[in-house]
Amino acid sequence: MSIEIKDYHIEIEVMAEPAKVMEAIEKVSEWWGKDFTGQSKNVGDIFTIRFNETYSTFRITEKLENKKLVWAVLDSHLHWLKDKTEWNHTHVEWTLEKMEETTRVQMIHFGLGPEVECFDNCTKGWNYYIGESLNKLINEGKGMPDTPQTIRIRESL
Repeated sequence: MSIEIKDYHIEIEVMAEPAKVMEAIEKVSEWWGKDFTGQSKNVGDIFTIRFNETYSTFRITEKLENKKLVWAVLDSHLHWLKDKTEWNHTHVEWTLEKMEETTRVQMIHFGLGPEVECFDNCTKGWNYYIGESLNKLINEGKGMPDTPQTIRIRESL
């Protein structure tokens, strides 16, 4: 019997050991966005990711070596939403599971469910950043993070 997850979630399988996958997830600026400050490796680390006016600040609250990583959203400003702080008090949980030849990566953004305004756009974003960019970073050694220039181009379309 499987448990239904209502919050945003994605699962990918990659041809890499869990240690390599965890290391890639921790390199936020190499798969999510280049406008990154702080540290994103150890419990207690705080980091901020920016996309022009939009930003989110996270604290790493839990880490089980090569198995689990939890980011709590401390502050956010999603400039296109009515409630610009919609991500505040949500958290992102990464779990890694070693399979025979692959590692299964699951990410759940708790608090980002169908009832919140950001759900559709944020689903598209997470699907790209994890399903495409993080996947490429792990499998090919180079992700496709946003840069301030690509964000300006995308926002002007």
